[in-house]
Parts: sequence; C-alpha cells; structure tokens
Amino acid sequence: MYKIIIIITSFIILGLGGYFLMRSGTDTAAPEAASETVATETKVVGELSESAPQPSVTASQEVYTVAYTADGFSPKELTVKAGDRVVWVNAATTDMWPATAAHPTHTVYPGSDIAKCSEADTSMIFDACHPFGAGDAYAFTFTEIGSWKYHNHLNVQQGGIITVTE
Repeated sequence: MYKIIIIITSFIILGLGGYFLMRSGTDTAAPEAASETVATETKVVGELSESAPQPSVTASQEVYTVAYTADGFSPKELTVKAGDRVVWVNAATTDMWPATAAHPTHTVYPGSDIAKCSEADTSMIFDACHPFGAGDAYAFTFTEIGSWKYHNHLNVQQGGIITVTE
C-alpha cells in the first residue's frame, strides 16, 4: 500500500515540476518588438511608465504605454498621432492578448484579421496573436487614422479605444 502511495505521489510531483518548468520557459521570452531600446525621448502613459519595455522609435514617433492589470487596461482611452507606437505591458498575474475589435475575428483595424496570425510577418495587424504573460509586452505602430476599439482576446469584457489623429 505504501509503495502505491509513493508511486502516485512521485508521478504528481514529476507532473507538477514538468508543468512549471515548461510554463517558466514560455513566460520569460519577451516579444522581439518590445525588447529593443529607445534612442529618443519617450512619452509614456499608464501605471508602468518607468519599467515598461520600449521598442526603438523614429525621431518623430512617440511611444505610449498601456498597462494591463487585474482591472483591465489603463488608460482605457488613448489618443495618439499616426505613426506613434503603443506598448501594452502586462502588469497582471494573468495572461493578456490585446487585439482590435471585434471578437473573435479581430478585423476592425484595417488589414487586421486573426487568420493572419499564422503569417510570417504580423507587424501590420493589430493583434498580439498569442497570450503574453506577466512582465511581457506587445507593441503596435498605428498608421490608420480613426478610433480603434480593442479588447483582451482572453477576457473580452476588458478593452479600450485608441484614437489615431493626423
């Protein structure tokens, strides 16, 4: 009887250890676009302005930060100029997946579509294309003028609006 309990306990411990080992391997990789350094002054908005990963920018480009917390996105509404970049930083313990409305197709921002997530270059679609864990970030450069609703693909009640002006 004790041998069976020891064997079962061993399998549980090995299974949990494998799960946490695999999970920690995927959470540590930050997205390539958000891990580059900034050579110009950065305008940041949100709760993580000091520690947010910042992508490289052009001389006229501003970078804005939107924090994802347990309460959703902050700020919920943001106005930027065409060519500006927005970085969503995950400050929550749960994963986030920012994407343009409407759920689940992500087709509101021109050229975007969740079906394009399987393509090699996803830089032109407003869709993170996969979950980002705590401390990770997703960045997107807005080129289309208009008001663009977005949501967390993993929790569609959480969302916001990015308004892009000239």
